[in-house]
Amino acid sequence: MKHDGNLIFTEDGYSLYETRRDDLMSSYSIYSGEDEFVGEFVDYSTTDQERKDFKGSYVYELFKETIDGYRDWVVDVDSFDVGSLGDAGRYRWLSARDYDEVTEPTEEEMKIVDSLCKSDTIVFHQEDPTTTMLDPIYEGRGWDVYKGSMYEGPLKRGAIHELIKRHDKVLCLGHGTPSGLLSGVIGGAEAELLKEKKVFALWCYAATYFKNHGFQGHGVLCSDNAPSEVWECKAACDANVGADWIYNNMLYWSECLKGVIDMCWDNPEEACRIAREEYHKAYDECETEDERKVVEFNTNTLQVV
Repeated sequence: MKHDGNLIFTEDGYSLYETRRDDLMSSYSIYSGEDEFVGEFVDYSTTDQERKDFKGSYVYELFKETIDGYRDWVVDVDSFDVGSLGDAGRYRWLSARDYDEVTEPTEEEMKIVDSLCKSDTIVFHQEDPTTTMLDPIYEGRGWDVYKGSMYEGPLKRGAIHELIKRHDKVLCLGHGTPSGLLSGVIGGAEAELLKEKKVFALWCYAATYFKNHGFQGHGVLCSDNAPSEVWECKAACDANVGADWIYNNMLYWSECLKGVIDMCWDNPEEACRIAREEYHKAYDECETEDERKVVEFNTNTLQVV
């Protein structure tokens, strides 16, 4: 069987294939034997040094975690080396193939959907202690907020689609990749529905997601790669910053975006200009060159697609 991507590692009968994207990310797929699909994940592309010492790389950790969770298809990625990466939190990595089916919402799901239709705006922001700094963007607005994930419920994809259809505006927040939110509620299957809505999106590589799905000219105020944790700052712009600093800096970033959220629906370009200008004021408060690197990076990542 021919697999997509390049074979980069084999261990105990499991083979890892890497497909590089146009950005800094790669898609990884794992197979057992000849053609038994085990799982997949998205992470930063491997470097030459990582391929030489693959067992010392973070991608190897994800490879092992995926195999360990193969039987129930769920992998808890909570084995980060905190000393080198910082507290990266607890992610859920699963095979998206098991969650792509759009089924008719159940009666129980529809009760939840109905309860989340009190406004014209829906917020998708998975419950996650590592992205609580984004809460100020929507808190106190009376908008509908869904904190679940595709993998732990309570709503399946058909119900998520119903939520999108019933709202005029959609906020997508949290950790993500060019494929969508890591919560799974926003991925390729939701792209066409989102084209009919006004959208605001903050997740790593959100801009890449929208460009890949033909949103150019749609007017989405969004981020592309946006480091929000210690290890992400190191990976994205080779910056060594403290956990307290990046947390507070992201809170300030959110406050700046909160200030333009109403404007972004009808004048996203001006909203983006103001948000970037306001956020960049943090540059003058930085105490180290590495902190300034992060502010520059996250200023430039804000854009309109």
